Amino acid sequence: MANGPPTTGLHLRADGRQAAYLALVNKESYVDDFLDHWQKASQPPKEEAALARALVRGTVKMRRALDFLGKKLIEGGKLPKKRRELELLRLCLYQFFFMERIPLYAIVDEGVKLAKRWISKPFAKFLNLFLRKLESMEFSLPKGGDVESLAIRLSYPTPFVAKVLQIPDGETILEEMNRPPKTMQREIGSFEVHPVKPEELEGLSKGKNSYIQNVTPVKLMRYLALGMKREPKTILDLASAPGGKLLLAHDLFKEAHLTANDVSEPKLKKIEENLTRFSVEAYPTCFDAREYPLDKKFDLIIADLPCSNSGVLGRRPEARWRQDEKVWADLQKLQLESLSHAINLLNPDGQLWYLTCSILPEENEKVIEKLLEKSHLSIVQEPLTFVPNEGADGGFGVSF
Repeated sequence: MANGPPTTGLHLRADGRQAAYLALVNKESYVDDFLDHWQKASQPPKEEAALARALVRGTVKMRRALDFLGKKLIEGGKLPKKRRELELLRLCLYQFFFMERIPLYAIVDEGVKLAKRWISKPFAKFLNLFLRKLESMEFSLPKGGDVESLAIRLSYPTPFVAKVLQIPDGETILEEMNRPPKTMQREIGSFEVHPVKPEELEGLSKGKNSYIQNVTPVKLMRYLALGMKREPKTILDLASAPGGKLLLAHDLFKEAHLTANDVSEPKLKKIEENLTRFSVEAYPTCFDAREYPLDKKFDLIIADLPCSNSGVLGRRPEARWRQDEKVWADLQKLQLESLSHAINLLNPDGQLWYLTCSILPEENEKVIEKLLEKSHLSIVQEPLTFVPNEGADGGFGVSF
């Protein structure tokens, strides 16, 4: 693996801490994808798999807070420059400061083992001495309510915190996305959504009666469906992967002919697997949403377009470190171009649904304002926004 420990033989080890460390230093995939591969290859005990995910997600989420603590606690105030060393230090600090049930001796022993195996004996010696001093050191994160203090304490980029604090109950939203995400399931053929216990997840992920799906997209699409004057005969899901909203569209409009589009062939394959699993038919297409062929028109176009994921940072830890003004501006441009093109794919009385998993006005209300300025569209169902709350994701929806 480029610039990180190799994963050769990883399938032979069911060690949750080692898997967590290797996920953190890998540069070829998202951490959850890495752990999915590890679980499939090594078949670890459930407690080891759960430990690995908790360690990885927590360490990635709290990276800024961990670095702040590390700089204050390490003599000289300098963090290790090498990625392998820095990620192991973060992993150990996360266990000490944020996982109360893990005793310090276990953190030290396991951390030193990882350092000896994947880094060097000198770093293992440093880590051993540093970690053993933690109990006698006293230091805490900033307690203030200003933007910078919150950004450090809750571990987010400063520009993102400044944006979210403009939303009512912004600090509560930031705290909510630091809690472990809740997994939910929707019963196929209905719109009932229930929490899933960890021990139930494996069976549900393969069954044909329910689909792992958060309550927010279900509520958003049911709300938008209220604005339909007639049932659509043809539906295009413009950015369909992994297929959850397409399945919802099928349950909302059972007689409609579905078209599932995505820009990525691997994503399209995942959509087809889900459709086959639930015996739902859809015609697959693979195009950039901004360049979808104009030779066919649709009664309903669902545009759940790429966004910053600012409403789901609790379950997509790496996405929080991509939150900045340039990213938001680039995404807004893509969203506007995709929506503007989608207008040309509508039948005369067709509807366009715009959805995101963002809570930022830059990707929601401001996109609508600009789209209305340059098109003949008018709003059918007024914008509806959900913020992260008690396991529900943040999300946004509007129809034209």
